[in-house]
Amino acid sequence: MRRLLKIRTLAFPALLRIRLVVLLAAGSLAHAQTSSNPPPAKLTGPTRPNVVFILAADLGRDDLGGYGRPPVATPRLDRMAAEGMRFTQCYAGGGGSAPSRAALLTGLHTGHGWIRGDGEAALRPRDLTVAELLKNAGYKTGVIGLWGLGPSGTPGTPEQKGFDQWAGFLDARSARNNFPEFIWRSDTARGAAGKFEFVANQGGRRGIYIQDVFSNAAVNFLRLSKPDKFNQFTPFFLYLAFPLPHASHDPAGRATNVVATPTAAPEAPGATEARLVAAKNRAALITRLDQDVGRVLDKLGELQIATNTVVFFSSDHGPQPDGGKRSLHESRLRVPLLVRWPGHIAAGTTNDRVCALWDFLPTAAELARQTVPAGLDGRSLLPALRGKEAAPHPFLYWEFHDAGFQQAVRLDDWKAVRAGADQPIELFNLARDPAAETNVAAAHPDVIEKIARLLHDARTESPLWPTKLKPTE
Repeated sequence: MRRLLKIRTLAFPALLRIRLVVLLAAGSLAHAQTSSNPPPAKLTGPTRPNVVFILAADLGRDDLGGYGRPPVATPRLDRMAAEGMRFTQCYAGGGGSAPSRAALLTGLHTGHGWIRGDGEAALRPRDLTVAELLKNAGYKTGVIGLWGLGPSGTPGTPEQKGFDQWAGFLDARSARNNFPEFIWRSDTARGAAGKFEFVANQGGRRGIYIQDVFSNAAVNFLRLSKPDKFNQFTPFFLYLAFPLPHASHDPAGRATNVVATPTAAPEAPGATEARLVAAKNRAALITRLDQDVGRVLDKLGELQIATNTVVFFSSDHGPQPDGGKRSLHESRLRVPLLVRWPGHIAAGTTNDRVCALWDFLPTAAELARQTVPAGLDGRSLLPALRGKEAAPHPFLYWEFHDAGFQQAVRLDDWKAVRAGADQPIELFNLARDPAAETNVAAAHPDVIEKIARLLHDARTESPLWPTKLKPTE
């Protein structure tokens, strides 16, 4: 078993930062090649773009300016939208954290992917991720933040799924702690793996705020991964999965290194004190998220690689609906999607294309000039980013296996939700009812018939997520 690193962070905070820099951003590119994947050719210049995907947690589409009435100002994300493209009809990969992240990284929706609910499920060796694809194409790969796709010792950990370097939480439950006693880390080139302990947080102490660690690690990864002649112009892929704003429900102003709670926060008539406090805390965490996205964008500019770096920003799903029950309704599935690529994407562009997080893998493949793998549910967004027309999805499909079996379909302007295999199908016309509040199923039996067939045919049965569906007539 590899040695676990312990750093006396309370006494040596500077040393901690140095170790994290080495952990996440030093070392040579390590390729896990097979006979069918020969080593990539050396590059003579920055011919392919770097790719950065920043994923928030529980951030809904209406939480950002330009989409709705945000609970707090998000100037850096608004500026990112003004400098790039804002997608108005982007959907999460699933109704929970793990299935949505799996869809993002594998290009498969939850009717075909292996992970269809939250819990201890892990990606399998045969589940191709975008990191594996880009690594085999010659990219340096790193992930920072919340993983959620495989516990320690399984084939679903980041180092097993194509990431050269990583540091963060393996599961979503741990990510709710802003002051953890440890995170997991790995550097395949240096042969390091295991727990990275924060002595300053042990025993309930709050010495090191994890968002500081993740934000610093991100900018250091960029600094030390800049493509240049010293690393044969190796491009990089950074998956930055910030656990904000869902990271914690603790008062955000308790620690001096956390952004202060805004004095002006959302207030609703009749709201309880607890709900008002929670709203203020969430607003503070969104403010911090916005600032750290700004740090990443500023570092790209400082390194003079912004024009050769495509930056995506989205969220795993929206906030939990009132009542605490997860769902596949619009409020949960609609997420922001911003893409910035100066000189390649027209600034201030709005795109109404219906898309989902599982479109990222084919998009990244085309950005890296690789063949898009067969059998994906995702479709490349690269034509849309370049201002061109592309064939739309025939439909979008979701299923979710927490708290019972749920399904949903987006077909043209129709959104359908079924709360169980034996439950009636609810139908909504998004063109007339964008919030999907009025069920019009009784008035459209022909649409219901089409939807019923899709709910049956758009998925494959899974031994990990069994369910019984009624056969279609």
